[in-house]
Amino acid sequence: MTITDKNMNLAGFREIKLPAGDSAKPFFSFDLDGVIGTPLLGLDWTLSRKLTDDEIGVVRRLDAPVSGLPGRVSLKFKDLTQQLRYFGRRPMPGARAGIAEVSKHRNLIIITGRSYLARKIVQAWLKRYELDKYILDVFANYTDQSTRKYKLHLLRQFEINEHADDDGGIVYYLAKCGVSHVYLRDWRRNAGLPYPSNVVRFTQISEIARDIESRVRQQAL
Repeated sequence: MTITDKNMNLAGFREIKLPAGDSAKPFFSFDLDGVIGTPLLGLDWTLSRKLTDDEIGVVRRLDAPVSGLPGRVSLKFKDLTQQLRYFGRRPMPGARAGIAEVSKHRNLIIITGRSYLARKIVQAWLKRYELDKYILDVFANYTDQSTRKYKLHLLRQFEINEHADDDGGIVYYLAKCGVSHVYLRDWRRNAGLPYPSNVVRFTQISEIARDIESRVRQQAL
């Protein structure tokens, strides 16, 4: 079984292929930095506190092949920048065990606001720390949209209703725009915002697994 982006002009270049026997499990998406991997310098200083619920406009792709020397030089520089961003990064404490627990109940993908140039770098990082066995695919931002709108666009396209993130502004936006279960990594800069009731805070990914298990048991009653 596979799922594909319904808008073939935007993301039809690949499908998510599911392992045999996993077709009945719903999908769950993770952000990467600050949720699975340690944030830059181990700090939460890049997190947004901007609260908005405006709708997505026209979405355009930005990952078309470049031509000409200036374009290729610029692309090479951006690619190097993406590689440097992941130099020395390690998984968050308990990330691998928590992801393994969540994968028992959900098919897992990563949706990151990083440039589409980072996709292969992220995949290599996941493989280095043996997380690739749990993550089916990585979706980095190939559009002209901001991170929050790109994530909402993909969640809607794939009909995913559960997402974990570390950015308070993004979590607020996704929760207000219809994503039914949004998990927020409990960083200092996320405190004090008026999150909707469908936002659940966590410090360890294993807490997400326990919340899902609780909901699964309730649905079975």
